[in-house]
Amino acid sequence: MTIKTLSLLVLIFSISCKKTESSPKNFVGTWYDTGFKAENKTIIKILDNNTFLYNRGNSNWTGFSNGTWKIIGDTIELSSSKMEECYNVSTFSDCDVSNEKNKITTTIPGCIPEIDVSYVIITKEKFYIKNDSLIYKSKTSSKCLDKLKISFAKTPKTKK
Repeated sequence: MTIKTLSLLVLIFSISCKKTESSPKNFVGTWYDTGFKAENKTIIKILDNNTFLYNRGNSNWTGFSNGTWKIIGDTIELSSSKMEECYNVSTFSDCDVSNEKNKITTTIPGCIPEIDVSYVIITKEKFYIKNDSLIYKSKTSSKCLDKLKISFAKTPKTKK
């Protein structure tokens, strides 16, 4: 084999082995939770201007968030913006709840919220696309790494 042919083969091989990165357009859109509890409803709207809107709730509780996103390799990372109004605070994952039971934190220390709605703090939470689903990537520091399964789909799923 000539040097040129060998060089061409090495180039083709290295290009074909390159890890594919997700395009931002794959993530943009409205994503609906695929959980199995009928009373819960969660929606993430990923907008093409690098922002997102998050709404979660049931008959007893409502939470929301908004912030920015960025693509890192094959994942999207969401982070909440700082909230300047008074709301109770909730974490994105139930596994990240503080050890201090019944401690109510607010977006502004010492404020008293006028409505019973929580601002959900989303801190560098990562998701990846698998088939037609947006899958949550648990943090290695999570207290329930193997138990937490959060996924979303582009179309609402029928709940059981």
